Order: sequence, then structure tokens, then C-alpha cells
Amino acid sequence: MAAKKKTSRGPGRPRVGEAPALDTEECLRVALRVFAESGFEAASIREIARRLGVSHALLRHHFGSKQQIWEATVDFSFGSMNRELTARLEHVLRSRDLRAGLRLLIVEYVRLSARFPDNLTLLTHEGALGGERLEYIVDKHVRAFVTAARGLVSHAQAEGELRDAPWQAIFFLVFTGGPAVFAMDALNRALDGSRSSPADDVERYADAVATIVLDGLLRSPGAAV
Repeated sequence: MAAKKKTSRGPGRPRVGEAPALDTEECLRVALRVFAESGFEAASIREIARRLGVSHALLRHHFGSKQQIWEATVDFSFGSMNRELTARLEHVLRSRDLRAGLRLLIVEYVRLSARFPDNLTLLTHEGALGGERLEYIVDKHVRAFVTAARGLVSHAQAEGELRDAPWQAIFFLVFTGGPAVFAMDALNRALDGSRSSPADDVERYADAVATIVLDGLLRSPGAAV
């Protein structure tokens, strides 16, 4: 009986019928950049695939439609931030030192925004348009955290620890003001006239943002940590 012929396969080459491996995080980071730069309607799977150096068909095989890639991208980027911020918020809620807790929360948000600078660009675009994609982001990754944070601020205001400022003033100042420099790095460098950027020293920048915000909100600014 003749021996069965073995099929040769080079190192790292997938077996017949197998799809080549992809670095999922890299794919989602590239997709985030494309969606942030172009908006959902103008973005394409082909452009994402081109930047990754893979085929359009391979990307569709791993992620599905453009809508499915977009959802996977949002779940990765906004989901990562939401999980870490929620853990910080739970710590703040258990802490008796509200001022130190709020500082920690603001600093952590700015740090995470430096890791995901395209989140603000994407959300600004969807936030201006409204619709199902914005609802997806808000309902799945933003609303629960913001509701809890707003309750914390309202309680602190009722206790006289924070100034009675409108919630929207506090929220948008921190939520969009904190990460704006990372989302608009090109503008920052053009105006600054140098190669320096807060992204080069995130800790210092995050601490400065927290100090400015809390000095304006706390009844006794000098008591801030």
C-alpha cells in the first residue's frame, strides 16, 4: 500500500482552511483611527485593511461587516476606559476622602484618554450627529459611569464640599477638555511652535488638569490634595 503523501507547510503558515492569525488589538486600534479620521460613513474596511497590510477579505472574515468592526472597535476602546474608570469610581465611592478621590478619578481619566486619543474625536463626530451609533456608545459604555459620577458630584454639592456649578459645565470641562490635547496633537504642536506635547509627560499634564478643575470646584481650594 502506498504511503499517504504529507502536505508540507512552512513555518507559521496556516493549514488549509485556516485563516491567518491577526493581532486583534492592533486591528482595532487602526480601525479606531480610521473611524475617528473619516467618520463611519466615509471609513471603509479596505482602508483599514490597507493600513494593516492585510486583505479586505481577511478582515471581513475575522470581524464581519463594517458595522461589526465599528462595534468591536468601540467595545475595545470605550470598553477598556469604562472598565478602568468604573473600578476607580467604586474606590472613590468607598473612600471617605472625597477630594482625594475626585483627584484620582480625573487623573485616571486623563491618563486613559492619552492611551485612547481617538475616542474623543470619534465621540465628538457621533455626538454632533446623534443616532444609533451614539446611542450604542452611550448606552453600553458611558451612561452608567456618568450617572454614578453625577450622583457623587450632586451629593458633594449638597454637602457643601463642591460649588453649586451646573453639571454640564463640570462634565464637559473634564470629559472633553481633559483629553482634547491628545485628540488634537497636531493643533497643539502648531500653536506651541515646538516638538513638545503633554503626551510626552502625561502624569504632569493629568495632575495639572485635576488641580485646575478641583481648585475651581472645591469650597476650599487650598485644601485640595
